[in-house]
Amino acid sequence: MIHRISDALKVTEDDLESEGAFNGFVEIDSRLHVDPHLLKTVTTLELKDSYKHFKQYFDEVIHLLDASSFYGDRFEKWSLENII
Repeated sequence: MIHRISDALKVTEDDLESEGAFNGFVEIDSRLHVDPHLLKTVTTLELKDSYKHFKQYFDEVIHLLDASSFYGDRFEKWSLENII
């Protein structure tokens, strides 16, 4: 049986939409995502250093969100507008 993310998380579609989250199909859309840990061992030239860039990207996001003290403050807004 195919499930939506909202079903798996037991939230409404409106909850996801209000957060800007995609309510995809768990069994279908998850096949399109790359496991970041696989980037550590890639040998394809085009993906060289991709794990380092991936990690750096999310380190910056986490740093900004850690600096955020409340929803909608300047750190949270800046990270959403410029990084994500």
